[in-house]
Amino acid sequence: MDTVFEEEDAFWGFAVVEVLRHTGIRIEEMLELTQLDVHDYDHHDPTVGKVLLLHISPSKQDRERMVVVAPELAATFAAMARRIRAAVGSTDTALPSLVAYDYAECVNSDPLPFMFQRTAGRGFKGTTAPMHKTYISRVLNKVATAAKMTGPDGELIGFTAHDFRRIFATDALAAGLPPHIIQKLLGHADLSTTQGYAAVFPDDVIRSHQAFIHNRRTLRPADEYRPVTEAEWDEFGEHFAKRKIAIGDCMRAYGTNCTHEYACEQCHLARPDPGARDRLQRTRQGLVDQLDEARQRAWLGEMERLDHILVAVDGKLDEIDRVTRRVTAVEVTMSPRPNRAPAPTSSGDNGVG
Repeated sequence: MDTVFEEEDAFWGFAVVEVLRHTGIRIEEMLELTQLDVHDYDHHDPTVGKVLLLHISPSKQDRERMVVVAPELAATFAAMARRIRAAVGSTDTALPSLVAYDYAECVNSDPLPFMFQRTAGRGFKGTTAPMHKTYISRVLNKVATAAKMTGPDGELIGFTAHDFRRIFATDALAAGLPPHIIQKLLGHADLSTTQGYAAVFPDDVIRSHQAFIHNRRTLRPADEYRPVTEAEWDEFGEHFAKRKIAIGDCMRAYGTNCTHEYACEQCHLARPDPGARDRLQRTRQGLVDQLDEARQRAWLGEMERLDHILVAVDGKLDEIDRVTRRVTAVEVTMSPRPNRAPAPTSSGDNGVG
């Protein structure tokens, strides 16, 4: 393992994720960010005060915009700048100016202090180079692999740069940011770059985005950050003890009660355990017997109810089968391979080449 390359990819993987998730910008816009795009804006309303803004150059339909720089994003920008300056041995506050090739326009840029510059690799000693989309995809793949997040099908989840644009919009909407403000932040509305900041970035956009950043940082109550009492710890453990049910585990959220009237076989929050297969099979057989009786007696309502439960029980049995197959596949993959027996040698072979 080349630790220099691995450390390089790990840092820029972190930086890419932070910039994308805090801004919602496109990958082309991110790679075109320069040190000149970060501006201080003194708002005319003293209650708003100084605002740090990031100017996003257009990459699609000539739409430019400004977004508020959150404190976490400002810290990421500072770490990126320190790394780049250290790579070239510079004590200057300005980043090295580089010429980047625009593959869409097939032209070279003017020398600019780009914020995304490679800082390690073959031929990079004492120098840097502009980043390309292929490198961004590589570090995002490494981040996703290291995170080991899986989807409902058990497969590893991967991310593209554009996925974080959707994550930004979803997060903003869930935090209460009005849709028309999100539209402006994502560059889906025309903004004039010839006007002053107050016109380019209206007051409602500044206020709403700042409120979004503040709310996101204060979602958790302050009194949660204190030592846990003995009673609280016991209550926490008791909740998870109560989640143990006959067919497996109840996955309802901590501190919540059952809202499904304890019909566990029909509840999507009940995760069946492979060891409960026999119990579920007995339950299924009992349902089949009751269904036969209901048909004989023409209890149409009972037939409908039993059919509904039977479908749910079959779903739990299928879920157990899927888990069992997945576990078996992992065990087979991880089982040690038998050592090969040494090849037989002829009687005249004395082992000397």
